[in-house]
Amino acid sequence: MDLNGRRILRWHAIALMTITPILTCAAVIGSLILAYGLWQLGFAWVIAGLTLAMGAKLWFLDRMVWLKADAGLAGRALENLTSNKPFNKGFWWAK
Repeated sequence: MDLNGRRILRWHAIALMTITPILTCAAVIGSLILAYGLWQLGFAWVIAGLTLAMGAKLWFLDRMVWLKADAGLAGRALENLTSNKPFNKGFWWAK
């Protein structure tokens, strides 16, 4: 990690630019499978569609939490380098 955390955030940007369209397509396909299952009253299609759509959205949410955590740690590391207070080694929510 650089002193200001730019390398971490750059890695997240590349990962999000590549994975976001894939996860969006997976969620759309899952929603279409879910709609087909509801139309046909097929329990297996409904479960498959829900699993695909919710799995894609939860994976995207997980990526956003990682980004928020790393951005908070990088920002606090830069702040601690420029101030005289001791470094808090906790996570971003333990301020």
